[in-house]
Amino acid sequence: MDNNFEETQDRSPKFSVGEQECINTLEALPDNEHEFENEKSIYDRKLWNHFQSCALDIAQLYKCKILLALFTLMIAKLSSTCL
Repeated sequence: MDNNFEETQDRSPKFSVGEQECINTLEALPDNEHEFENEKSIYDRKLWNHFQSCALDIAQLYKCKILLALFTLMIAKLSSTCL
């Protein structure tokens, strides 16, 4: 069984010193995937909050426009009846 293990080791790819240094450097880098997911979640939440704020503002403007139109209509109607 030990012979098979040695054969498997012999067939493994050999890397140059420079290649091995690159591999070691890449493997030593920290895994920032979790940090990235947290930041993405925060930005998604902020974007959603901005969207909700804009939607609320547009609804308020529309409501004010309707109220202004109704108020103008009432004034016009009152003005015509007083004359």
